[in-house]
Amino acid sequence: MHKESLVLDTAGLVKRRKSPSWKLGSICGCGCGEELTHQAKYINGHDKRPYNWDIELTTDERSAILGTIAGDSSLLLPNNRSTNPRITCNHGEIQRDWAMHKAQFLQRLSTRVFERPNAGYGNWHVSYSTACLPALSPILDLTYRQGTKELSKTWLSELNSIGLAWWIGDDGSASGGRSLHLHTEGFTEGENEIARDWFKEQYGPT
Repeated sequence: MHKESLVLDTAGLVKRRKSPSWKLGSICGCGCGEELTHQAKYINGHDKRPYNWDIELTTDERSAILGTIAGDSSLLLPNNRSTNPRITCNHGEIQRDWAMHKAQFLQRLSTRVFERPNAGYGNWHVSYSTACLPALSPILDLTYRQGTKELSKTWLSELNSIGLAWWIGDDGSASGGRSLHLHTEGFTEGENEIARDWFKEQYGPT
């Protein structure tokens, strides 16, 4: 059922215009399926959601993200009103191609790349960030405790070859062409022991 209202056009003629009625339980116009609680077409903010709001990560995307969070990337809520996190990462100029590769691989997450002058080592640094998306919230719960990364066996168990490669690409270094070092100084002694045991289980003594 529709209500009718009278409007006066520029010629001074009265026309009747139909406007849709609203009732409790109407569905948000964004297609999310949630019910409206006030007279509006959208739930607050839903008209501004990105096209990939409801994206589901592939296994390789999730593993790559877990690998780079173990390395140089962070998963953060931009402000105290944010409900979903975004991935951010900074690389030096020498790692520009690596940063671009990661941004391209995660392009479904609306990744943006920035290049800025660097006040520290090197002339430039390259950074990228994704959109804030619900698909990233479970990863935040898995990898952070009270705002700090916390490496766990559950986290490591989800690393496939791509995830491990991304971790090594961020924090690995070769020594004499015969050995590989993974820099994990940012984790606690207990977390390093978890990583050591996981590598032994997966690849034998290291």
